[in-house]
Amino acid sequence: MTPESKRLVCPFCLLAENGPKIKLQSCDGKVFEVDVDVAMVSLTLKGMLNALGINEGDVAPLPNVNAEVLEKVIIWSTHHKNDPTVVEEPPAVIWTPKKPKTYDTYVDPWDQEFLEVGPAMLFELISVSHYLNIKSMKDAAVKTVAKMMPNKTPAEVWEMFQIECCCGRAQGKVVQEEWDLE
Repeated sequence: MTPESKRLVCPFCLLAENGPKIKLQSCDGKVFEVDVDVAMVSLTLKGMLNALGINEGDVAPLPNVNAEVLEKVIIWSTHHKNDPTVVEEPPAVIWTPKKPKTYDTYVDPWDQEFLEVGPAMLFELISVSHYLNIKSMKDAAVKTVAKMMPNKTPAEVWEMFQIECCCGRAQGKVVQEEWDLE
């Protein structure tokens, strides 16, 4: 590629052209070519594109995302690319223990079907959606996990998500007994 053919492109101009692509590289080396508007679902990628611009043919590395998870993120982002952008803001009202807090656990049917994956993949999707700042994905995945929690002991949750207690069995038992008392 000659220097003349490699030009810096504004991401907003790319969106207007309908069809521009960006290449994303997973931590295990797989490269995915996606529409810029799909990549912009991630506020992290959107910020990177706005701050740095992109050169045609350049690859954006994602060192914290493996290919299997990145493929799922691309499917999610393709489906949600026309959704309004949601920016996480601090809560306006501080919750107090006197007032019971209710949680909205509704998940859109498409999202619910998309998130019908094993606990390990669900955990990866939560981590990656946090890293890439895709609030809608993180919220739906967290709600999915919340629906899995009722009537589970800490040990069952650890087993479900393959979490090893860092404090050892004896200390873990003490902690669980303390939680049971509350």
